[in-house]
Amino acid sequence: MWSGACEIRKHVTNKAWRKKACDKIKHHRTAQTTTKPLQRHQPQPLPYHFQGKKISEDHCTLRPMEPVPDLYGEIVEVRTLMIKEYVARERSFTKRELLPEQLQKGPDGKRCPWKWSKERLLNEAHALKVVRQHTSIPVPELLDYGVDDMGRTFVTMERVHGITLGVIGRECRMLSSGRKAHVSHGECETYADIAHANTDSFITNHVLPRLRRLTSNMTGLEGFVLPPPRITERVPRAAWQSITSTEKEFVFIHGDLARHNIMISPKTLEVTCIFDWEHAGYFPPELEVDAWRMKHSEYFELFTSHERIRREVELIGVKDGFHLV
Repeated sequence: MWSGACEIRKHVTNKAWRKKACDKIKHHRTAQTTTKPLQRHQPQPLPYHFQGKKISEDHCTLRPMEPVPDLYGEIVEVRTLMIKEYVARERSFTKRELLPEQLQKGPDGKRCPWKWSKERLLNEAHALKVVRQHTSIPVPELLDYGVDDMGRTFVTMERVHGITLGVIGRECRMLSSGRKAHVSHGECETYADIAHANTDSFITNHVLPRLRRLTSNMTGLEGFVLPPPRITERVPRAAWQSITSTEKEFVFIHGDLARHNIMISPKTLEVTCIFDWEHAGYFPPELEVDAWRMKHSEYFELFTSHERIRREVELIGVKDGFHLV
């Protein structure tokens, strides 16, 4: 599910730092037995602002640059992409901002930041809490989120193993489950067809009905609005404003329910997890398109459908004064 250049980096081994970190972990584990899940321990003042207001202690606290190995296991891999970084441990997966000096430069020589990086990572954390608390939809367990001691916003969740729906048919894995393979080598259409059919049934009959039970009279989530990527990437705006309604007509959506965000078990070919909830929130139901049914090329046609994007932008309250790029 990762793409882009990969950079493997060693975690900190300084003895003094590790002793200090271990003391924090002991306190953290003790606190977990007596407090509510995700309650922050020893909150610290935060050095930056979120939507014009200082991030509250309920949202996040300072964290060590890397959790000590015995909390979520040893680091398996670190991948540094153009705008963000992924850290995989034995039992956790972390998505975080890059340091300013890590950002790639554009043709004009300026660094290319990840737009709304802090807000979208916190939005994903909030979305995971909503979905796990109010539905039975399989999503990663939220382990931690906030700001580390280098100023990077991050979200850490459980590491879920499997294969994304987008690449499930690249080879037949029936032999690994003790059954006869459909093909001896290469792509397996039968394997992919079964997975796609299972996914379509699961999302249609389980995921969407449960998400649509979650309603609101205001768009976005926790005051932040991030429409689906086909909109944010084609309609340049500094920020998206919430709109309100007298009725609770807005439903909770994933925002990018595509094949690359759906994890499949290679043994059962059933959906095991739906991840990447950065664009989640309350929106008109029309904004949740059936992207899980689309091939790679069909999915990207959504980004070039001007009329559709214009229609969707109007649905979220922008009637004029915008253009597509």
